[in-house]
Amino acid sequence: MADGNGLPMGALLTAGQRHDSAFFTDVMDQVRVPKPVGRPKRRPEAVAGDRAYDSKENRKWCWKRNIESVIPARKGMHTGP
Repeated sequence: MADGNGLPMGALLTAGQRHDSAFFTDVMDQVRVPKPVGRPKRRPEAVAGDRAYDSKENRKWCWKRNIESVIPARKGMHTGP
């Protein structure tokens, strides 16, 4: 996980054959967003990813934590109500 400038914010070491989108929530739980003063925030305002990260579970996880999900939908997936 990296910020908009490419600086690492969280990491998780897994087996090479495992897809990294399966560990989206585990890595996101490690993220701490620094602030100018005080302790870091535990969640970002938004998260972006490619289509591989599009799943109901990942979108629901973001929605519950009030994090904007900027992940494009896979072809054939319906993301609206």
